[in-house]
Amino acid sequence: MKFQPHIKATRREVTPRRLAAARRALARQADAVALFPDLQPTETPQQRCDRFDLDGVAMVLRWRDAEAARWRRARRTLRETLNKDEFRNFGGYWFLMTLQRPEKLCFAA
Repeated sequence: MKFQPHIKATRREVTPRRLAAARRALARQADAVALFPDLQPTETPQQRCDRFDLDGVAMVLRWRDAEAARWRRARRTLRETLNKDEFRNFGGYWFLMTLQRPEKLCFAA
């Protein structure tokens, strides 16, 4: 697998358009409550945007951690199952398939 840059875990800018969309979504939520919508706990449009941004950042970080764990597990499996000669041969095969230098391969780290 060739290196592909990860999605950056950043928060988006809060624009008037996003605030208006959050305001509409909060109004829809309040209308969906059958009885006493004013007594339901609500958040401001700014808080809603912040919550969505933080959830997005957390999702990206979880995905990156899971991806790193998969790579670590695969490298560990290769080291445990292959002897030295097979591991070296596999590195040469990987080099030919990815056109990378064998010393730069991430599975051999």
